[in-house]
Amino acid sequence: TSFMAKGPKPAPSCEKPNGGKKAQAGCFCPEGEMLEDGKCVSLENCQCEYAGQLYGAGDKFEKGAECKTCKCVGGGVEECEDKACTVECGDDEIEVSNEGDCCPTCQANWVEAVNPNPA
Repeated sequence: TSFMAKGPKPAPSCEKPNGGKKAQAGCFCPEGEMLEDGKCVSLENCQCEYAGQLYGAGDKFEKGAECKTCKCVGGGVEECEDKACTVECGDDEIEVSNEGDCCPTCQANWVEAVNPNPA
């Protein structure tokens, strides 16, 4: 990094490779590079970030809250698709959708869960 009296604010990052339109003094990565995880990297070496985690090119990760399965393809770019749910319940189970879960689950003893025995 090198000091600049008038560098971009915010500084260039993998999310915003050109930085901001305002100016600030400080240490900046060389032209064409941005700071990621404490190191200067070129755009093609940017990792993908989700929920504070960094993922390198080729890494797969789940976006649980969004029901997506994603792959970091490099350059900070991710490709996502809807999470595929494969649920096969047994004869004595039923498929149950829980709020906040992407995929339904199987539940046994469902008669008791729906009609609890009175005390």
